[in-house]
Amino acid sequence: SWPLYQTYADPKFILTVQRTDFSYPDGPLLNYPDGAVIRGQSSPTVYFISSGKKRGIRSETAFNTLGYQFSQVTTVPDSDLALHELGGEVE
Repeated sequence: SWPLYQTYADPKFILTVQRTDFSYPDGPLLNYPDGAVIRGQSSPTVYFISSGKKRGIRSETAFNTLGYQFSQVTTVPDSDLALHELGGEVE
């Protein structure tokens, strides 16, 4: 936070760098880890990530059987959801 910075920052430790100093190559996109429960912004379908694939959870009973709570569902951008290949549904 700005107040924390103002309290502890010492100008002698501030270094200005150029954007070109950080020219790292792009790597692969990171997916959500196995066990994550996510949904896209434009759909109510909740997915369980398993072996890198998104698996639609068919019912509340199936969701509860997995041992999750709805407070654990993370809403993600649809573009992030699309990073995962579609797997079989969880019934």
